[in-house]
Amino acid sequence: MKSRVLVIVMLFISLLSPRLVYAETKHSALKVNEIPVQLPFAPRGAGGDVLVDVNSLQGILQISVEARGEERIIRYGDHQLEVQPGRVAALLDGRWLVLKNAPVAEMDALLLPNRQLFDLLTIPYRIEDGSIIVQTPSESVTRLQKEVAKLEGEKPKIGFIGVLQPNRWIVAMQSVSDGKLVGYGNLYEAAGETNANGARTWKLTKLRTISDTAGSVHLEWMPNGSIFENIVSDKRPEFIFVETCNCAGRYQYGTMFTVTEMGLVPVWHSQATFDRVQKTAKGWVMVTHRKDAIPTRTSATMPFWEIHEMWNGQSFVITKQEYRDPLK
Repeated sequence: MKSRVLVIVMLFISLLSPRLVYAETKHSALKVNEIPVQLPFAPRGAGGDVLVDVNSLQGILQISVEARGEERIIRYGDHQLEVQPGRVAALLDGRWLVLKNAPVAEMDALLLPNRQLFDLLTIPYRIEDGSIIVQTPSESVTRLQKEVAKLEGEKPKIGFIGVLQPNRWIVAMQSVSDGKLVGYGNLYEAAGETNANGARTWKLTKLRTISDTAGSVHLEWMPNGSIFENIVSDKRPEFIFVETCNCAGRYQYGTMFTVTEMGLVPVWHSQATFDRVQKTAKGWVMVTHRKDAIPTRTSATMPFWEIHEMWNGQSFVITKQEYRDPLK
């Protein structure tokens, strides 16, 4: 009887829980094996925590997610967490608890407060410079580094992982100098496979060589938080890989890839400085800046053309160009 009363109370609390309000943060808020990992949904602030997509953690950590009706069963080690989108009441190993924020179901994602999730499942971590550093090695990432070493040698290390799907990643390599990661090198698609013996392996496909001026890299998000997708007429997922140079002007170079069954295919590369994507009444627009070269001006005061382009299914078509002068 008491348990039934508790269930009713928990459900009542979930109905009264305030609507989630959050500020979107940028890029990666997670490190695994000391490597920045960017998940398919941008990290979002939520009551002092950060919402993370549990589904996309499955290929990185020993987490599994199973759907049971409207509920989601999350397993890690000996722990089992049962949650339902929109409800703060949850079950951990058969005992009721109240989550800080109700889980959010968004497209293929299941978003939960990151630190609370790790605390409940007893995944060891520490906080450093706003990032959550997972303190247990990832077997998947360790295997991937060994596969990369066969192609690149021992010196280059993985400097960035962008998760597209649980077992499909985009991987940026960095060189090591004096024990520190410096500069970027090759960019790979890593696809998880199971060999004839039932063991998990990685298939690596080289996509391109990253600009030697790149100081940081990330995947570009749509304003609603997911990876940039459905921009082309055939509705295949798309994303933009952005390289930011380690220089005074902080120029950004963007390459858009389409995700196909045969692999990742580049369909566009910015000839100017990539700035952003934005939604308009006619669809998604790519915005780049092409700066003039005036020797008497600094990079911050350099005039530029702001170019708006739309994808027609085969290439980008310029829809608008505006001249901008920061000094006017």
